[in-house]
Amino acid sequence: LILSGVFLIFDFIYLRTMEGTLQLILFVPLLIVSGLYIITMLFIIPVYVHYDLKITDYLKNACFLGILNIHMTLLMLGTLAAIVFLSFYQPGLIPFFSMVSVAWILMFGGIYSFNRIEARQRRLNTN
Repeated sequence: LILSGVFLIFDFIYLRTMEGTLQLILFVPLLIVSGLYIITMLFIIPVYVHYDLKITDYLKNACFLGILNIHMTLLMLGTLAAIVFLSFYQPGLIPFFSMVSVAWILMFGGIYSFNRIEARQRRLNTN
């Protein structure tokens, strides 16, 4: 996943060197793929901890879970952005709001999404 992220960053850097219509044509799909990458990165750890799947199923389920619960994805992104902003402007708070807070936010969003899907499955099974 890290190599994929590095590849996306290099693609953005390369696209900045291009001009004209080709840049716009290549920028839109790259933006969509980057969005899917970010969604997958947000949900990969909760899916990995919660389920026992194959590697490709982890990636697929993390992406689908983030798309199905886009409101939680946006909330997680906003909260993580707030933590990063707080860390840059108040470095003394890094010991208190570092990885533990990030992990808590990711797991909170993941468990909320898992519960919604399980409730939907229970409703479908009872009908």
